[in-house]
Amino acid sequence: MFDKKLTMQNIAERIFQDFGTDLSCIFNDDNAEKLILRIRILNDEESKYQTEDNAVVDDEFLRRIDKYAD
Repeated sequence: MFDKKLTMQNIAERIFQDFGTDLSCIFNDDNAEKLILRIRILNDEESKYQTEDNAVVDDEFLRRIDKYAD
């Protein structure tokens, strides 16, 4: 991160740009010994009653997240 001049704030902002309110990010200070970024998938009330169509949408969403993990 230091070589690329990235901060935890930069990373969290990029995640917000790509995923909007679907994810919530909490991170520690850039000066911490161990950098931690916690990402929480936010579910709306409709997801409690998933249909087959919603399962497909969720699958696509998880693929988008997986793409960034590589």
